[in-house]
Amino acid sequence: MRRNYVYAAITSASAGLLFALTLIAAKTLSVDDFGRFQWVLRLAILGEAIMDLGLHQITVRAIARDRSDAARLLSNSLALKALPALAMVVVMTASVYLLRDEADVRLAGVLMIGSAVFRSYLLTARGVFMGLERFGHDTVVVVTDRLLLLVAGALALQAGGGLLGLAAVFVVARFFTVSGALIAAQRLVGRAGLGFDYALWRQMQATALPLGVFLVVLNLYSYIDTVMLGVMSTDEETGMYGAAYNLYEGLSFIPAAIASVLAPRLSHLWATDRAAHRTLARQGLLRAVGLAAVAAVPVWLLAPMLLSIYNNPLDPRDYRAASAAFRILTGGLFFIFPIWILQTLAMSVFRERMLLATTTVGVALNAALNWFWIPDYGRDGAALATLLGEMLTMTLLFYGLRDVIFGRVQAHEGPAASDDVEFGNLEANVAFIDAAARVGPDDRVLEIGSGRGSMLRQLRARGLRAVGLDVNRQLLAEARTRGALPVALTAGTGLPFPDCTFDAVMSFDVLEHIRDTDAHLVEVRRVLKPGGVYLLQTPNKWTNTVFETIRWKSFTAWRADHCSLHTASQLERRLRAHGFEPTFADVAVVTPFFREKVRRHLGAPGALLLAIANPDRLPRRWRTNFYVRAVRLDKETQN
Repeated sequence: MRRNYVYAAITSASAGLLFALTLIAAKTLSVDDFGRFQWVLRLAILGEAIMDLGLHQITVRAIARDRSDAARLLSNSLALKALPALAMVVVMTASVYLLRDEADVRLAGVLMIGSAVFRSYLLTARGVFMGLERFGHDTVVVVTDRLLLLVAGALALQAGGGLLGLAAVFVVARFFTVSGALIAAQRLVGRAGLGFDYALWRQMQATALPLGVFLVVLNLYSYIDTVMLGVMSTDEETGMYGAAYNLYEGLSFIPAAIASVLAPRLSHLWATDRAAHRTLARQGLLRAVGLAAVAAVPVWLLAPMLLSIYNNPLDPRDYRAASAAFRILTGGLFFIFPIWILQTLAMSVFRERMLLATTTVGVALNAALNWFWIPDYGRDGAALATLLGEMLTMTLLFYGLRDVIFGRVQAHEGPAASDDVEFGNLEANVAFIDAAARVGPDDRVLEIGSGRGSMLRQLRARGLRAVGLDVNRQLLAEARTRGALPVALTAGTGLPFPDCTFDAVMSFDVLEHIRDTDAHLVEVRRVLKPGGVYLLQTPNKWTNTVFETIRWKSFTAWRADHCSLHTASQLERRLRAHGFEPTFADVAVVTPFFREKVRRHLGAPGALLLAIANPDRLPRRWRTNFYVRAVRLDKETQN
């Protein structure tokens, strides 16, 4: 972690190279042209967010959780971005031509949009480096990118290239940087061309979409003031504000460095060690607040002097006129520093929708205040709007993540059920066992999909000789550390036990994940003693299809996970075909766990629907979950 912080600090500090380019531009271009450059630059950053649409962040998170998948994620990300790139170029070019009349601004805008395409692909390579925690590689790539921009941009400006020459440099420099970065990424993970795993595409899109929309809104939140100034006020006012905002934004690279190191580590700890995750999150927040206090006071005092470095000897206008706006923005450091850490924390626990909601509220307030204050107060009004928007956003984020920060989180925030604190509806599952198990002390019991061992501990506490199987090594390791439980690793549908070993076999939220359910039932029957019982719980196909479609935000992506859903009649026929006599049990599933799951994924409408139409009141075969007691019949009974 210390080494990674050093690399991340170097990466963030290299923003000074871009700052140096900005200073050279300010001292070479007129205030008006500098304002135009700030405007096209901000618009290109918005375009980059539209094209990437969250893929960079979910790549970091996915690789951090499973590094063996890096090559597949890289190759498919490269191909997946092609269509959004085309759409972004069309939309943003149309926006430039709609908002600005000047020919040079339009052409510069198109060039900067082209550079945004290359930078988005650069983010793909950086996602691999960060997910693998190869921060040294990331540092080399970022520093090279910014050094190229500084040197080539300075030469272009000194040669009289002006606004258009500077914009052209961004395109050429970014092309060379992204080429080298992708070569380095492929050397790390193995050769990975363009990938066309459409099932993975759907999964990535479903996961990235809420986060991507959030990032687009976040960029709007960050740059809406500059864009609105460029349309509602003068280029001079935009240039003055741009100088102040550049200094303010440069300070935000301090928490950005912390967040870039925390992102993969928090994602990994959320899946492996919740206590360590909470501790690291708190440490990150405390560091951010402390650094904000250290930075804000001297910057506020030195505001006029800092702005004076932008002054162009050939232009009499003084950038120190923006001191009031800069000081207002400096107050926002106390909010933006914690926001960086809170956003990283939210991504690690799959709270993308909360991120989107809080940032949307912030950008709505920011835009509304800009609309009213820019005509009267210009850059000072834009700065105050930014400050108030950040204060509201930080407050909402902290409130929304209080359960994670203070250790009261109850369930996993994402589509993958394997990361739940407890697997499935434990309260309902225990009630089913109490009512239907009919097994006594010393009976041998197998739980398939035992996870972290919550149910297994319940069974062994009752005196049963219970053992567990799971396909996830990490979860099995956690089960062993949580009570030395007898668990074993399995793969596929085979069960590593002799015939007629168990009095009962159990599985909860497992059957729907098994592609070959027939092979699974053959194995379950084989290891059961004659007259033994298979106790299973699985979702109802009719209700779960609707729920998973809403949960994954896709009509198809969820099928890779819930690949074997059954209706009541389908499940009954399948069990009978394999020599079982099934009986559907009456189990109440509307527990606090169930209510929280509905609220988390369906929001207030889902909670209201649950209050009106409680699924426990439906006929058993139409409920959200089936609980089935299936007795193994011997051949004579079957005949």
